[in-house]
Amino acid sequence: MKIDLLVVGRPKLGYAAEGLEHYLKLLAPLAPVRLRPVKPAPLTRSASPEQVRRVEAERLLARLTQESLCVVLDGSGSEVSSEELAGLMADWEKSGRNRLSFIIGGPIGLDREILRRADLVWSLSRLTLSHELCLLVALEQLYRALAQRAGLPYGR
Repeated sequence: MKIDLLVVGRPKLGYAAEGLEHYLKLLAPLAPVRLRPVKPAPLTRSASPEQVRRVEAERLLARLTQESLCVVLDGSGSEVSSEELAGLMADWEKSGRNRLSFIIGGPIGLDREILRRADLVWSLSRLTLSHELCLLVALEQLYRALAQRAGLPYGR
């Protein structure tokens, strides 16, 4: 299964950028994973947060293929354990869908249209996380799920 990470912007914080590269390297032997950032919409006095989210949603949705299974990371979603994520990924792979897309919004969140398109809305925590930290935690959990499925001794 091919995995796309559709994100608003690229990580700017050093630790997040380093962590991103670290997990992308670890994931490479387990699954083809691509980071597919979209340009953030500028938040100006003339553009409301809703308008910014709408522009970013259009950019994200333009990168999403019709056959993609879509997992949106948002605080309004369901919390899923590491083991549950591994099971979901196994089920998704068995379903015959060949692309899994994870969507992470920018600093001001996601437009409702993105949430409506989701096959799963996943909350990493009840805590509010920065979008950069969210990407890093999601990558770590993705690696944990794929390593578990491959029988690797990660996290033991």
